[in-house]
Amino acid sequence: MSKLLFLPDRNGREKESEGAGLVRLSADTSEMAALAKRMVIRQETDEITPDAAYQGAMALALLLDSWQGTDVRLAVRTIDAQKSRFASWVMAARPMEQRNQPIRLLMLVKDQQEALLGLVDAENGLTLAAQMGDIWDMMPERATWVNREDKCFRSPLPLLNEADCDLLLRRLHRMNLPGDRAKSFRAALNQRLTQEREMLSHSEEETLARLAIRAQAALGMMKVPGFAVLEENSLTDTENSLMQCFTAETVGVSEALKRQQVLLWHGKAFGRSSKVLGWTDTNWPDEAETLNGVEQEIALMADGSVWWNKKLADALNAYLRERSDKALLPAAREYLTLVKGQAEQNARQVQGTVTLQFPWRADSGAVQSLLQEALGDGWQEAAKQPFSQRLTCLTGVQLGDQALRTCCILENATMLPPLSMEMAKTIAENPTALALDAFRYQVEEDGSVTASYLLRARGEVRFVRTYAPDEQLYLENPPMVAVYPCAPMAFWHQYQVLVKGGDAKVYALSDGQWQGVENRENWTALLTAQYPSCLTLEKDGESLGALPNILDKEPDTGGNQPAIASIDLGTAVTAVTLTIGGREIPATHRPLLRMLLTLSDTPMDDMMTSLTMAANLIPTAVVLTGAGDVPGRDGYVYRPADMAALAAKEENRLLTGFKWRSDAAGVRARTLLIQQLMLDTALSAVLQGAGSLSWRIAMEDDMGEGGRRAVLDAAESGAAAATIASGLAPVPGTERVSWTPETAALGAYLRGEGGIHGGCAALDIGAGSIRAAIYLQNRTTPERSANIPYGTQLTLYETYANHPERIEYDFGGCSMGSLSLAKDALTAAFSVASDTQAHVGKTCMMLDFLLTENAAPLAMHLNARANAGQVTFLQSVAAEYLAGALFAAGLLTADVQADSMQNHYLPASLPVALTGRGALLVNLLPSGMVGKLNQFVSVATGRTYAAGNIQVQLMREGKWALSRGLSALKTLEIPPETPGLTRHQSFSEQMLHLMQTLCTVCPAHMWLLHPGLFDSMGRMTPAGIDTVRRVSARSFGEDDDMPASVMQFLSELRRSPIVADQLTPPGN
Repeated sequence: MSKLLFLPDRNGREKESEGAGLVRLSADTSEMAALAKRMVIRQETDEITPDAAYQGAMALALLLDSWQGTDVRLAVRTIDAQKSRFASWVMAARPMEQRNQPIRLLMLVKDQQEALLGLVDAENGLTLAAQMGDIWDMMPERATWVNREDKCFRSPLPLLNEADCDLLLRRLHRMNLPGDRAKSFRAALNQRLTQEREMLSHSEEETLARLAIRAQAALGMMKVPGFAVLEENSLTDTENSLMQCFTAETVGVSEALKRQQVLLWHGKAFGRSSKVLGWTDTNWPDEAETLNGVEQEIALMADGSVWWNKKLADALNAYLRERSDKALLPAAREYLTLVKGQAEQNARQVQGTVTLQFPWRADSGAVQSLLQEALGDGWQEAAKQPFSQRLTCLTGVQLGDQALRTCCILENATMLPPLSMEMAKTIAENPTALALDAFRYQVEEDGSVTASYLLRARGEVRFVRTYAPDEQLYLENPPMVAVYPCAPMAFWHQYQVLVKGGDAKVYALSDGQWQGVENRENWTALLTAQYPSCLTLEKDGESLGALPNILDKEPDTGGNQPAIASIDLGTAVTAVTLTIGGREIPATHRPLLRMLLTLSDTPMDDMMTSLTMAANLIPTAVVLTGAGDVPGRDGYVYRPADMAALAAKEENRLLTGFKWRSDAAGVRARTLLIQQLMLDTALSAVLQGAGSLSWRIAMEDDMGEGGRRAVLDAAESGAAAATIASGLAPVPGTERVSWTPETAALGAYLRGEGGIHGGCAALDIGAGSIRAAIYLQNRTTPERSANIPYGTQLTLYETYANHPERIEYDFGGCSMGSLSLAKDALTAAFSVASDTQAHVGKTCMMLDFLLTENAAPLAMHLNARANAGQVTFLQSVAAEYLAGALFAAGLLTADVQADSMQNHYLPASLPVALTGRGALLVNLLPSGMVGKLNQFVSVATGRTYAAGNIQVQLMREGKWALSRGLSALKTLEIPPETPGLTRHQSFSEQMLHLMQTLCTVCPAHMWLLHPGLFDSMGRMTPAGIDTVRRVSARSFGEDDDMPASVMQFLSELRRSPIVADQLTPPGN
């Protein structure tokens, strides 16, 4: 019979197969006897079981008991004819000469489950079972010759370690099996043990080279990542079930090796320890390829680490001493001695720069170890891909650091440092490691470029890569990149990475992750809490390189002083005063903007100018670039470089005069300006040792609740951002943001050091309004006050708004370059027939720029014209405006004089303080008028205050009056409202007195402004008197505020034509 029915397997399946097998049937089955007659062992076993399968199964059976750590064991089950009727039938079915021989089943046992390996065979020791479907998942891992996929045994000869081979040979000799298969197996084992010894003894070069690699790996690389040892330990003095079937002797092996090791690299074997050969082949798959990789790892360590060579030499020396029993072959000892000598020679070298030529394996343990030794922890991930995918050349571009500009040059082109994003991230965490002066580039003959850079710590590592021509990129349109504030600070937590234009995307680290900055035509920003010490560029999914932004760390000031920042939000300018520990310090710091990438011929634009330095005084002007209110990303405070730049600015994006605005754009602009101002001021505070910071805001006295709330909301938002950025909590015992009226701040300023003591009048002249007040004794709260909504900005704007030809009249023939350019720009702006808010705002800013940035040449020009009898409209309006403001102060003074409860507090000599834009106006006045300003206060009092008893004083740095006064207040309180003025004479009569005084002080200017108002003797004409009365009636009503009506009257009078018979200027 060629087919035998097996016992059901563990899954209940019965199978027919060729070869040896067993049957299991019910005793009552009629076919039982016939089945029992079938041959249990097929005689043609030579055809069924090949030599390799026999050797594999035999090796498993004879070695299994000696393997340490396996949970599979061998068991022999004997079929006993006396215990089973079926067994007796099976025995009876055998040939006569075999009926007395026992049938022994060789079983594998695991977890109380058994599977048939084969039958014990007297000739060869083992006959494999015909079907072994149950045993493959029971095989121990150490049986490496078992092919679990194909479910068969391979020859174990090339895979046996030295100890197993020796033990197997010993046991086969003791069993002394007569079969040819067993004899052939013994002979093959003998040959296996002698073959490599002969190769080593004959000093075959390849064999010796493999020995050197394995020795250096076993003794020097086992602590290097990727290397490991697989222990193949064998137990001694164990008994084997198969051997007991052939000999009654104790089969324990007293001299079996206890320990064998397999050398692994990334899980693949490349050598096995040998007591005689040192190390030998494992014959595992891919061993030659693995050995080649190991050789490269060893070469890296040998070339890069003196310390490693010393450790290897010591280990080889110890290994050779331990094997002085002559078990090690002389040829192996001799060659390993040579390897030790080379290691000792390398160990005597001085450790230099480690050079790593990319590419290498991403999982190279040697690279990781060298980096660990030279640089410390944290570089392993970056080393997997240390270079950018492209080597990027920037034409016509400058890098921001002088060191980079010097060493990142290749044939007159700028090279972007070729750092990958992974390496850039690691450098960002260890910025001092990158040697900015050690980038190198070399053009090769084939057009490739070898680039390298150096990292320094405990040692030095130079990374080298050669970029082929198709791996190089010329970036023709790079973005502009800047960082603000560009100073590594432990105490600052908001940095702006600013990007403009270009066709490559810029990435910066934010919360440890790379975030891309949106590419836009205008500047945009990414805010990050960590200092951006390294940025990267990417295009089309490929990394182009990095922008190192490495600077020395700012010293930690460790301050604990309380700081107060006081803000006066003005129409044209905004002022801030910073006090730390009660001492006023500049709310400024050194320029902290740094350009990292810019076109070499591109000057600093106004966005960059706005961040070049913080200031105590900034324009109340914002350029919006985005949809939000984050500084840098959505807009910036605009500080024009010159009149030409301001004239060219797109007016729809430029917002000015938004102090009072409630539209969406105005609210965004106000919030953005306050945030940038607060961030700059907080940065100044922490740089100068502040430990806490609170904010104060000066508010218009009669500002409505809605307007005040809008400004305070913006201040609260800005203060919160400043707290997060600086880490400065509010000063203990204070709110983070508090406010007080402007008059209280003005009073505190006047009472400060170098100020005015006793009763005084004050005029704070602003671009949007005038604040007039009377202070008595040494109080900081006013007794009378008035808010006059006629600031200098619109007043001077109206001078030219409907008469652009007046600009040519005022400035024509001017030889001063800056004024001449300003004249042309203003003429163009005023010639545009537009009254949109954007156009008016920009034109007002241009006029304001002319007055503030050209103050000295402007005064010279105006006075030269006046002295030549050619007065100007600008000077005339300025004189009349200041006269009206002083007249309004006189009205407040007159009201206090009429109050019997207070008039005795007025001093005999009344100081009138001019703050805000007072100095700007005085600068524009005719030289002969400055000493007569007191007359305008006196005439308002009905001459009860003689002009000689009034001193008009220009306060030093009057633009900071409110912010300084705000910071000087001990506590912020809301003062009571001041009473309204009592009218003591006709408003029109008062205006007649004012205009007559103006004509007396500056007649030529009044003739220019109001032709027909005065006759040739300087007296008012009847038409002029009539016009004054009519304009007075329109300007002032019963419930109107008289000081405000004065300025309204003057504004309307300048627009009202006067008809007279004869228009002859005074003096003619």
